Amino acid sequence: MRDSEITDMYMSFLCMLERDPHRRPQHLQKTLSSLHSSLETFPTPSVYHHLALAYARPSPAQDIQEAIKHARAAVEGDPMEIRHWHLLALLLTTSGDWKAARAVLEIGANTCEPPAEDATVAEVRQVFLFSSALS
Repeated sequence: MRDSEITDMYMSFLCMLERDPHRRPQHLQKTLSSLHSSLETFPTPSVYHHLALAYARPSPAQDIQEAIKHARAAVEGDPMEIRHWHLLALLLTTSGDWKAARAVLEIGANTCEPPAEDATVAEVRQVFLFSSALS
């Protein structure tokens, strides 16, 4: 991980911690500016992921479609990272595109999760249903 990515994540974290509603948008704007700068110099799936998170945050800069665009770029850049698929599905759900969100979850699960060696699909579902009933 590069120093600029660490700085971007730190700025994003500060934005989330800011309690003053008047200063929070300023932090978010600095975060977006820093992330876009990182994107221009060295685009990585992580930068796209954090840009998607920044655009998804409730603020004057919130732009769910822009967040979806960056989440898709993160998935394309690192399709084996399940958190990129998860974020994309959440953003699609937020936009009301339920079918696309479901498809993204299914593709992400099939891409990132290796199949259980000795378990059939029915056995896996049975374990899932049993564990859900216990919670």
